[in-house]
Amino acid sequence: MTTSAELMSALAAGRLDIRITGTVRSLAAVTLPPGVRLRGGALEGGGLRLTRDNTVADIRVTVTESGTAITNDCAETDLGILTLHSVRTIGRVLLRADGVVRAGHIDIDDLHVETANPGGRAGHPAGSGGARYGAITVVNRQRDPAAALSARLRRLRVGSSRAPVQGCGVVVGGRHDGDGGKLWVQEMSIDEAHIGGETSAPRGWLVEAAVLVQPGGHVGDLVIGGSLACYGPHQVGLYNRGSITRCFAFQSITASGRGGVGVRNLGRIGTLAVVGPLITYGRDGHGVDLRGGGIATAAFRSVTTYGCGAVGVLVANSVGRLHIAEDVRTYGDLGSDGGEPATGLSIQRAGRIGTLDVTGRIISHGADSPALEVSGALGATRIAGGVMAYGPRADGIRVHGVRVLDLDDVVVGSDSGRALRLVPIPRRPPCVPRADRLAG
Repeated sequence: MTTSAELMSALAAGRLDIRITGTVRSLAAVTLPPGVRLRGGALEGGGLRLTRDNTVADIRVTVTESGTAITNDCAETDLGILTLHSVRTIGRVLLRADGVVRAGHIDIDDLHVETANPGGRAGHPAGSGGARYGAITVVNRQRDPAAALSARLRRLRVGSSRAPVQGCGVVVGGRHDGDGGKLWVQEMSIDEAHIGGETSAPRGWLVEAAVLVQPGGHVGDLVIGGSLACYGPHQVGLYNRGSITRCFAFQSITASGRGGVGVRNLGRIGTLAVVGPLITYGRDGHGVDLRGGGIATAAFRSVTTYGCGAVGVLVANSVGRLHIAEDVRTYGDLGSDGGEPATGLSIQRAGRIGTLDVTGRIISHGADSPALEVSGALGATRIAGGVMAYGPRADGIRVHGVRVLDLDDVVVGSDSGRALRLVPIPRRPPCVPRADRLAG
């Protein structure tokens, strides 16, 4: 096929195997009837719409950066198996269970979205909880819990360091509240993901992440073979709000904008291991933000943050074992507007670490910046390289309230503050009845 007319004629004639030679230009989206397999060449213009049991392979699909290169028709009850193999796009890929869709399987191997801008009104669907559609999105948005979508997603690539996509990178999951249909991803592998953007929306409303697992999303094995990089404010490298059995990241995770986060968890993770360095550069950033859900085992090579109010590792949930192979380092003072101080490792009141094992050191640089702050529960502790704080009034370890800590073999120091500071928890003031109530 070399022209749009030839392609449409072949589809109308009921041909199941179609090969494109060269570039076909079509103003409208091309819909593949059930069972059709499309291979080769390039398609420009309106993109592709899949129906049921379709295969798209060895092809480049180009639409506008804000457009949808490949999607599916939601008028089919069962999608069958939708297969994408060796596909390149300009414009997003959106595959979903919506409308009357109740079942289906998505099989993707080698998909690269080169550029995309999945923002705008259509990029914030109802029921998404503020999450954008990503450059690559596979979601189940059905309210019916019996609606089940499964997927196998391998060798996904989003953007590049020179041309990051705008908004989210890879998004998988269900509805934002976790109720309704589920998405079961047997395995997912990411070659690399680069995202940017200049959103000014409050971070609690708008979610932008290089890799995002939404509530209702259940991922077996997640392997991130290349780098995750975020260049915009309040963006997250890896953000889990669903469940992941095992996750391994082998290269760097970086966040460059203000409020950026390397790894954030609000769901459930069995094993999380980041082999590459984890670095944030913006003010109020977090290298690792474990503020919800729980993790059985979390391991990181190193965590480094730069910026006022930044935190290397924040724990506000339950972590069975936390291992750091090298150092946790933070560089930054207390924010000039009265924000939180920069902290190396912060265990919040709701946080609990069963075993803490740091082969290197926990270090803070900056005024009022503690290296280790403990307000929650900390079990067996080994910090082989010790804990050190550098800067005016910077404490090595700051403990809030009465805590039993196993720090016998930990070397702690501060060049200006205290090596160990105990901070009492203030009592609540007594309740004094209002005078008008006493009078009654």
